[in-house]
Amino acid sequence: MKRIGILAGMGPRTTSPFLELILDEAQKNGAKDDMDYPHILIYSLPTPFYVDREIDQNAMQASLTTGVECLQRGGIDMLAIPCNSAHLHFEFILKMINDSNPDASIPVMHIVDETLKMLPANVKKVALLATETTIKSKLYHNRLDALSISIEQCDAHKLWQSI
Repeated sequence: MKRIGILAGMGPRTTSPFLELILDEAQKNGAKDDMDYPHILIYSLPTPFYVDREIDQNAMQASLTTGVECLQRGGIDMLAIPCNSAHLHFEFILKMINDSNPDASIPVMHIVDETLKMLPANVKKVALLATETTIKSKLYHNRLDALSISIEQCDAHKLWQSI
């Protein structure tokens, strides 16, 4: 059975909901007994994210390197990263994996691409609720623009206060 690697803990509370989604999907695909579920390796990675200051990109890449190398030593067959901001370093992660494993490529799921797969075919506009870092990076914007899907801009703080 394949081993799923999850590079998590960036936004510590994102890990368990993501794991629940994987387990729910396994059940939908017939998992019933413990042996039916995939092998999952989780590395909860503390990273240099701060509410009140910019991310130190060098420290971030060093942290990501630690996490990816740990999961690779665990023999993962694919990698998922349930953190938008970490995907700003997606190419860095791909290069690291490919350089260390030139004979056996490990697929890395891209959070935006996987999200876009879930949109109905006729969608023309979406709302994006994300951190300021994710919004400023245009991580979603670039891929949505390529599909002629626009983003409804909203102030997440005002939206949250209205709920």
